[in-house]
Amino acid sequence: MAGRGQGASRWPGGAGEVGGRWRLILALGAAGLLLVLLSGLVGTGSPTPKAPARARPARPRVAAPAPAAPSDPVLAYEADLDAYVAGVLDQVAGAGKVWVAVTVARSPSRQLARDTSLSRQVQGGGVDTSEQQALAYGPGQVPVATGETAPPVVGAVVVAPGAESPAVRAELTQAVETLLGLAANQVFVLPGRRGADGG
Repeated sequence: MAGRGQGASRWPGGAGEVGGRWRLILALGAAGLLLVLLSGLVGTGSPTPKAPARARPARPRVAAPAPAAPSDPVLAYEADLDAYVAGVLDQVAGAGKVWVAVTVARSPSRQLARDTSLSRQVQGGGVDTSEQQALAYGPGQVPVATGETAPPVVGAVVVAPGAESPAVRAELTQAVETLLGLAANQVFVLPGRRGADGG
């Protein structure tokens, strides 16, 4: 009996300490298993897509026209006029940030080169000279252009925050009439939103 007691004491701390170690090992194993399970629930790092929040529809805004395509000479010409006139009107005191839309009547007209041929005929005692003209053609039978005339401007719309003032509106109207050679009834000036230019 005494030998059994001595044999049991070979374990440091006795039987109670062995049980405490097993409990610690089991607790650590359970904690590791719990971490593995939780990492599976949390995911691999790719967030779950959320449904988009339903926002209140914004007020429609009038956007500036898109830049004209180089293949359309009318739109390109109008865009150039818009930028030119807006750049001038931006300098008018009290006008604020100005937006301009110019409208032209038709596409630019081209002047085409002509070949002229003279023919002389002797009739009786005199010489009869006649002149004939025909279009001049270049490579690929394309008519040769010698120049281009800009299409006439038929109207302009100006939007400026400062146009709320009758004096500023009158100055803007007169400036557009002068720049584009328009009559007063061909120019329409409207007050714009002050928030659009920070004024």
